[in-house]
Amino acid sequence: MSLLNLYLTFSLLVCFFISAYSLQSKARGSKFFAVTCFLGTFWTLAELIKRTWTEYEVQFIAENFRFLFVIFLPPSLFIFALQYCKKKVTSFHVALILLIPIISTLMLITNEAHLLFFKGKSFDPSGVLKFEFNHYYWWIHLPYSYGIIASTLSVIADSMKNSPERDRKSLLTLFLSIMIPFLFDAYRLFSGNSIPSVISFPIFSSVIAFAVLRYDFLRSNPVAYEKVFSSMQDGVVIVNKENIVLDVNPVVTKILGKSRSDLIGNSLEEGFSAWKEIVEKYKDYSSLQDELSVNYKGEKRYFLVTIIPIEDDSEGRVFILRDITDQKNYEFFLKNLAFRDALTQVANRRRFQEELEFCLLESKRKKERLAVVYFDLNDFKKVNDEFGHETGDELLKLVAIRVNSVLRERDFLARIGGDEFAILINDCDHNGAQTVVERIKSVINEPFIINDQVFKLGISIGVAIYPEDGETQKELTRTADKRLIASKKLKRVRKEGSA
Repeated sequence: MSLLNLYLTFSLLVCFFISAYSLQSKARGSKFFAVTCFLGTFWTLAELIKRTWTEYEVQFIAENFRFLFVIFLPPSLFIFALQYCKKKVTSFHVALILLIPIISTLMLITNEAHLLFFKGKSFDPSGVLKFEFNHYYWWIHLPYSYGIIASTLSVIADSMKNSPERDRKSLLTLFLSIMIPFLFDAYRLFSGNSIPSVISFPIFSSVIAFAVLRYDFLRSNPVAYEKVFSSMQDGVVIVNKENIVLDVNPVVTKILGKSRSDLIGNSLEEGFSAWKEIVEKYKDYSSLQDELSVNYKGEKRYFLVTIIPIEDDSEGRVFILRDITDQKNYEFFLKNLAFRDALTQVANRRRFQEELEFCLLESKRKKERLAVVYFDLNDFKKVNDEFGHETGDELLKLVAIRVNSVLRERDFLARIGGDEFAILINDCDHNGAQTVVERIKSVINEPFIINDQVFKLGISIGVAIYPEDGETQKELTRTADKRLIASKKLKRVRKEGSA
């Protein structure tokens, strides 16, 4: 057996191995890749038969069959590339791609009637039969076949741009393996060299075999991986150990307003340039779960960040970004219900007590004074009795608005019950508290108009200063409340005396 025949026999084994592996694979396009390898197997077998048997009839049949396999090999490879690279391929697309190969097959079978596919036959110096091609082959079949192969290479090259590093290596291997027979056959055809084009196919198969073993090419999980990865509601970013982005899902591109090509291959810092403080915070963590808030399109949004190492961080990390804004807003809403007065929308008694505890600690640390002011509305019960509780409620709302208008941003107003309010004034001594009290009296003494009815109110006030009047919440509120009651009694006595 000649060296070439041994080589072709080896090719048969390699092609068969790849075909069998591809058939059992569940990867995208694996079935069409198996068809491609089977076509290559039978192409090689026909070439081997043609070179083994010297009878003209055997060589003629083998040559015809060889062309039948070769005709369908490029479109089969093209359909595989489309499927593997996640391009939409319908039955109509397949039929359209196979149209010229079907016509070529009919032209080959009926060639004796018109001689359009090949016009004659001859033998090379080694006694192997070869065809002399005619117009249809040169002007239709050949340009179509080379165009299909070029399209296949184009699809693979385009997919390499937006693929993670692991997939990019297997795609590059596939690209190079297709280039080998493509370039070899073009050289052989246009140079007139008599070396059979089939000898390049074992090289193609061997490179693919290397990709199967080295890069787990046609691995069984990419369909499920892509479906889950693309449909996840959470944002997913995969980076290598150098913090280069390997892959992102559609949620991340939407969040950042960038395309996959803008992110993949660039550093994490570049991709998330708008969130530099976040990248800086998490760049050294290999495993973590944390909450963060970011400014997203002018809106404050909250994300739960989970970092998962890939094989103990030796290969990289996975960032999972879950938008928890709705959850956080609901928590704030519930907290708002628990700590805010439903009528006036200022803080309630519970919230006031918490704020006072916190401010006392700060005042002690900073050695500052603090004032607690209690006040209520004089004769408010008469308003409810004469005009109804709806009018009374409207009056309380207006009182809260007016008092808030004369307070500093750091001061704190709360409704602690009925018509009684409390104010927390930070960094304030007795003189400062009296200034605030005068402002409150001034805005409350201005007439209130509700449903064309004019109301004139007075207030009673009690003030306690930290630390002179107490060092604890209980001491300060008790003192302020006692002074409020004393103020009310004094006004009642004066009113009765004047009467």
